[in-house]
This record gives sequence, structure tokens and C-alpha cells, in this order.
Amino acid sequence: MLCFWRTSHVAVLLIWGVFAAESSCPDKNQTMQNNSSTMTEVFVQMGKKALLCCPSISLTKVILITWTITLRGQPSCIISYKADTRETHESNCSDRSITWASTPDLAPDLQISAVALQHEGRYSCDIAVPDGNFQNIYDLQVLVPPEVTHFPGENRTAVCEAIAGKPAAQISWTPDGDCVAKNESHSNGTVTVRSTCHWEQSHVSVVFCVVSHLTTGNQSLSIELGRGGDQLLGSYIQYIIPSIIILIIIGCICLLKISGCRKCKLPKSGATPDIEEDEMQPYASYTEKSNPLYDTVTTTEAHPASQGKVNGTDCLTLSAMGI
Repeated sequence: MLCFWRTSHVAVLLIWGVFAAESSCPDKNQTMQNNSSTMTEVFVQMGKKALLCCPSISLTKVILITWTITLRGQPSCIISYKADTRETHESNCSDRSITWASTPDLAPDLQISAVALQHEGRYSCDIAVPDGNFQNIYDLQVLVPPEVTHFPGENRTAVCEAIAGKPAAQISWTPDGDCVAKNESHSNGTVTVRSTCHWEQSHVSVVFCVVSHLTTGNQSLSIELGRGGDQLLGSYIQYIIPSIIILIIIGCICLLKISGCRKCKLPKSGATPDIEEDEMQPYASYTEKSNPLYDTVTTTEAHPASQGKVNGTDCLTLSAMGI
């Protein structure tokens, strides 16, 4: 297994394209000078496994191996191994993801199974031998990949964000525009970078946002700029006119269908009076037959004087005739 043994400055890491110097642990049989110690700055990506090495020395002479872990904002955790009794001891240690990489008598290196932000801090391995003490010290720093978002803004602007990265990401644009960058620091040590750019040139339609970070390298993202006044109006006309034509065609088709339905219904409605007349015919005949009697009664009631006169004349005539 590889472990983080020595690192150089961040600039060197960028040149070599790695996040932390990785190498095999040195030969355990190699003898180091007495009271020697090395300081190592280690960069590990969050979620990855880390292996921290003790000084390279022959384990046959080891008396005591001690790991002192001082995480930021927490009391020190001490993990020790006593060679003569082969006993291990832990003091004030609660994180189960930090363990021996193997049995201490074979490999006293320390392993972190999944590095998290809370694992940032100082790790020190001390080996005591009859000739003196040897020490390796690590300053562990966790790298967090940012979440990258990009989108077009208003009035020919574009926005690119690198959210909650550690360290802060770098954002650049192609072609160059009038850009403003804003950094927002979070309580866990991560940083959000937001860059907003504006382009006056009308011929620039597509721009590229380049996000650089130790964990991801360079990401190039394309963004299409929003169109301005005349171009936007032309785009509206281009889409609105065909839509209006389609609506007119659909309306004409609907009107033709409605007219056809009305023509189909007209003959049926014209025949309705004949049917009604035929259906009413028996009632009409009955009324006509009943009318003479009704009219006779009505006439008699309407002219009683005339009827009496006629009756009186007839009576006088009959009397004169001796009837």
C-alpha cells in the first residue's frame, strides 16, 4: 500500500498534478540518524484512504511506538505500542476510522479509512530505540472538490460557481469579459467562488468557464449568452408568426366542421312541422265536427231577442189563420 511520506509546497503539487506526494514507505531496515524528524504537509482528497508512515527504522530495536493525533479543536489522541510486552494502548481516542495499518510489530504506520474534514490536524509518530528517538510529523489537510454550476444571466452575462471547495477554486473565462468574482467562506473551511461576467461584443454568442481545483484539475464549461434587443425580437417573430398561422388554420378547420354539421341537421328540422301537423290531424277533425253544435248554441245565446221575435210573428200568423 502507498502512503503519504513527503510532500513539497502546493506549487510543486500543481506542477506534478497530484494532491499529495505518494510513495512507498522507506525500507524499514534503513537506519536513520538519532533524534531526526521530518515535517510533512499532506493533502488528501475527502473520502479517500490515507496512510501515514512512521520513521524508517529496524523494528527489531524498537522499544516503544507512539502516535499522537491532535485534531483541530479536539484534545490529543494517543495510540501506543510497547514492543517487549506487545501491548497496545489508546488514550482519548474515539474515531474508529483511524487505526493501525497492520499489526504494530510488522507495520506501525497509521491508516485513515475515509478522510473527512474533521481529520485535519497534526499526526506525529515517535519511535523509541536504545540509541534515541525518531519522529515523523504530518500536517494533514483535506481537499474538498467543489460542486460546479453555470448558467446564463440577463443582458449578455454568464455566471459560474464553484460551491464549497477546499481550497478555493480558481475561475477563468474564454474569451475575456468584464468579470467580478466573489468568495464566500463557510464555517467548515470550504469556500464558494462565484464569478459573473459581461460581454458587450454582439458577435460573442458562446463563452467558456474554466474551473481549476486541486482535486478535479481544469473543467471547461460552455455557456450560451442571452440574445439582446433586436436579436431577441427577431427570435420572437420567428416563433410567433408560424404559431399564429397554425392557429388560423386550426380555426378554419373547426369552422368548416361546424358548418357541415349544421347543414346536415337542417333537413331534419324542416320536416318537423309536417310531422307535427300529421300528429295533430285527429284532434283538428274532432274540433271541426264539434263546431256546428257549438256554433248553434252560441248563436242562440247571442241573439235571444231575434229568436223571440221570430217566434212571436209565427204565433200571430198562426192565430190569424185560426190555427
